[in-house]
Amino acid sequence: MSIKGMGKFLNNATLSANKQNIKIEYIDIEKIVVNNNNFYGLRDIDELASMIATSNYIEPLEVVKDNDGYRLIAGHRRRAAVLKLIEEGARESKEVPCIVRTFNCENDLDLDVDEIETINLIFSNRGQRRNITPKEKLEEIHRLEPIARKIFDSEKFKEENGGKRGSFRTFFANSILDISDGELGRLKSLERLSPKAMEALDEGLINKSIAVNLSSLTHEEQDAYIEQFEDEYSLNSIEEFKSSLGNDEPFESPSEDKDFDVENTFDNSSADTEESDDEPLDNDILEKASQEANEGDKEATKWVISKLIRINDDIDKQIQHEKDLDNHVEASKWDCRKAKLNLVISLLEEG
Repeated sequence: MSIKGMGKFLNNATLSANKQNIKIEYIDIEKIVVNNNNFYGLRDIDELASMIATSNYIEPLEVVKDNDGYRLIAGHRRRAAVLKLIEEGARESKEVPCIVRTFNCENDLDLDVDEIETINLIFSNRGQRRNITPKEKLEEIHRLEPIARKIFDSEKFKEENGGKRGSFRTFFANSILDISDGELGRLKSLERLSPKAMEALDEGLINKSIAVNLSSLTHEEQDAYIEQFEDEYSLNSIEEFKSSLGNDEPFESPSEDKDFDVENTFDNSSADTEESDDEPLDNDILEKASQEANEGDKEATKWVISKLIRINDDIDKQIQHEKDLDNHVEASKWDCRKAKLNLVISLLEEG
């Protein structure tokens, strides 16, 4: 979702926090509480803490006044990272840069303060986070849909569209979420996933296409597929699994090999002194073991590359920060580091 979607339906009062002159205030982190409406996970805190400790730069948190303190709108990961550094003795100052937002419910769309805060919470977090999970995307849709419906039904929206409204689904997808109708349909289908299937999707064990295909099955069938096809998830395996559901005999995963005992196969404690009575290993089994080792190596490389790309993104922010402060020498140093990091990423991708 982008500002060009939801933002164009919100007037200056609604987005007063974004329109006013931004002023950075330094606030004691102990006066800042988490937002109970935040549903985004706190991931990669160690990595973020290390980056903050190295650069000594914290992107401003976004907060609103909350009694005698402040409530977070965006910056839950940054808050957690700074608290970690303070707890470990790696940081002395408890003050963090903040932008204090104010929300006004006097608007033509009749949105209340809570709805406006929800919009800003989602906008801000989507702008800051690189890896939003499918479960978090579904929660975004769940929370934004009633607000979008309110906008869609408003007289202001009707006036701006010549008395015509069209399809709410199209409006919600295109104008609010900034995605296609089809993509919205695919995302909504993920609501039918079982908890185990959703966990597999969030962890990257299955991709979205497989998850959408799985969503047509019952929760029990989805869980059975996840268990039987561990490490061999594919659209082909789903179709094979679906075909098996009508059979009387229980379906067995093609990845299973009941005659292959890994522990005994690689037990060489008596190989040099005794003649084995076992049959020689089948070439197909050896080839399969080799393929599994290669897949493990590829997965490890992919994981490392993803982590390096995240660091690369943080370096981009640091370069811009140094340039904004006219620290061109420091910006140049970060440029050199970025070049080295890109070289490492390229070598890993080619290898």
